Formats: sequence, C-alpha cells, structure tokens
Amino acid sequence: MVRNRELKSDLIELNHRLDLIQTVLVVSNPESPMAANAYTGLRKTIVQSLQATQALHATIAQLDSLATATDNIEDIQVKLGELMSQYGVTKVELYEERPDAFERIGSGSRYTVTKPAYVASPEMPAIQMGVAEATNDVAPTVVSPEQPMEIDPSALESVESAEPLTENHPTGETE
Repeated sequence: MVRNRELKSDLIELNHRLDLIQTVLVVSNPESPMAANAYTGLRKTIVQSLQATQALHATIAQLDSLATATDNIEDIQVKLGELMSQYGVTKVELYEERPDAFERIGSGSRYTVTKPAYVASPEMPAIQMGVAEATNDVAPTVVSPEQPMEIDPSALESVESAEPLTENHPTGETE
C-alpha cells in the first residue's frame, strides 16, 4: 500500500517535469508546430481582450456624451438599460430572485433590498453584490374578489361618526 502511494507520487512528479520540458521546448523553438499553435492561441486572446477594452471605452464615451448633452436623467437611464441588456447584465431588486447575490444584514424571515445586485446570468456569481436587510414584516395577504373580506363593525362606527372633511381643509384641520 505504501509502495503504491510512492509510485503514484513519483508518477505525478514525472508528469510535472514533462510539462516543464514541453514548455521549455515550445519557448526555445518558436518555429515548431506546437509553438505556432500556442502563439496563435495567445494572439487570439490578446486581440479579444483589446476588442473588449475598445467596446468598454466606446460605452463610456457614449455615456459621457449623453450625460453632457442632456439634462434629462431619464435619457441616461434608458441608455444604461440598453447597455445593460446588450451586455447581459440584470439588476436584481428582489431578494427572493437571487438570495446568493446579496449581503444580508441581520437575520429574519424576510429581507428588504436596500441596494440592488447586478448579475450576468443565473448560474454566475454576482457582478456586484447587493445589500438586503432583515425585516420582521409579515408577507402581505392577497384577498381575491371571490373571497369576501371580513370587516370589524366597530371600525365602521368610527368612520360613520367622523365629521366630513371640507374642501378648504382636506385634512380636517381648522385655521
């Protein structure tokens, strides 16, 4: 049993050394087919990175141009919405949609979002974590039209006995 572990450890070490020798051969002989493939892959990665950087710069320029050309914040919000959609970014404002995308403050049965989270897709981690604070609120009760709502008769008495509000004083206050 011990001998098997030693052999396995030796094989892992040999495999690592072979990888290092292969890397040295690729770097030392750039004209080999293996090196050509490695350099081609590296070039493609660099080009893609530059294209992504240029797209980001163009987006920032668009936002700055729009911000200086308009006083209307809604125009900027519309453009941001378009850009978020273009890049696949979603703003999450309900804790229940993606609990993993929020930093939770306190503990409770329900959470209220104080800062939205931003995500790219359901399976990926959040781009920017949101903040949700614990509340002890009870979930709102939905009453359907088929199900009559019970009203406390004493509540009706206080409404019926109240003085009507005047047009000049909608709050019922007097001068």
